[in-house]
This record gives sequence, structure tokens and C-alpha cells, in this order.
Amino acid sequence: MAKASGDRGFGGYVMALLTNQALYLGRNRQVIQYAETALRGAGGNLSAALVTDLNSLQAKAYARIGDRNGCHAAMARAEAAVVRIQPDQEPPETSYVQAGLVETQHADALRTLGDLTTARAYAQQSVDTAAFSHTRGRVHRLATLATVLAGQGDAEGAASTAIQMLDQATGMESRRIQERIISVHDAITTASDGRASAELSERIADMTGTHLRAR
Repeated sequence: MAKASGDRGFGGYVMALLTNQALYLGRNRQVIQYAETALRGAGGNLSAALVTDLNSLQAKAYARIGDRNGCHAAMARAEAAVVRIQPDQEPPETSYVQAGLVETQHADALRTLGDLTTARAYAQQSVDTAAFSHTRGRVHRLATLATVLAGQGDAEGAASTAIQMLDQATGMESRRIQERIISVHDAITTASDGRASAELSERIADMTGTHLRAR
């Protein structure tokens, strides 16, 4: 329908939705294909925010298939596009591309590649700008930082960040949010001797009804 409308910009937005869903489902090569189709097919009709988002999603997909060069190239394209965003010239549907989103996506990509030091710097930047994002965005930013900290062996810092994440997630009914919370718990449990994850396990059980064991 978007294609039939002749609105290439909106068609690019539809492709971005497909790209995001493919990433969620773990179809990484499809993510790369969808994003490339949108970026090439829409020509100069895509807003800077959409170009930013599509390249950020590509970076995460490249990281998941172990293509470091592809990931870094997509990250560079996203960072070149994000500075061109002018909110007053963006369509309403791209309002989700807020300050710090690129840093969150890049932190996830670099964490997947094992570059935890740089991932932590990006994740911290994203949290530092979280006040300007919507609540779900803040949850994901804190989840990313907590996971990176756990990966570095900082179980106490990760657990503290995760508690902040749970405070933001209170009252949310979202399968994706619950899955993210559980993945953070698992990362902290792996890095912890048991004490750091105990309170977290209790909070998650109270919030979701899912009882998780702390090591």
C-alpha cells in the first residue's frame, strides 16, 4: 500500500518497521536486505532520522553475523546521518529516533562483537541523554548498560543499573520488555557470585510473576 501511494518516504518508514521486526526475530541477513532496499529504493526521499535508524539496525545485524567491517561501516553511516536530523523537518512517525538512540544501538552492536570498553562508553552516553527519551527507551538504554557492565564482570554496577531499569519498567505490559529484563538478569547472574542478583531476582518476580534463581 505504501508503494502504491507513491510516497517513497513513507515506504521507507514501512521498511524500517519490517527491518526492526526482522531484527527482533533474529533474521539478521533479512535485516540487512530490508534496510538496503529502503536506503536504495527511496533515494533522497528518506528523512535523516530514518537513514540513521536503518543504518543502526544494519550495524546490529552485521555484528550478530560476525561481520565487524560491515558493522563499523554501518555505524559510521548512522553517525553521519544523525547530525543531519532537524526535528522540525521530520515526519511525526520518526519521532522515536531520539537523542541517544544511535548510542544505544551501537553499544548493543559492539557488545555483540566483544568490544565491551567502547560499548560501555556508548551505553553510558545513551543513559546520560535518557531524560529526553520516552520511558520504554529509558528501559532499553539501562538494560544495555547493565548487560555491558555484567559482561565486564561488574556485577554490582550491573545490578544497580538493572534496579533503575526495573523502576522505569514498573507498570509496563510488554513481552519485549519482559524478555529484555530476563536477559539482563541472566547476564548479571552469570557475572555474579549470587549477592548482586538476589534483589534483582526478587524484584523481577514481583513485577512479572516469573521466578528466577540467583546463583
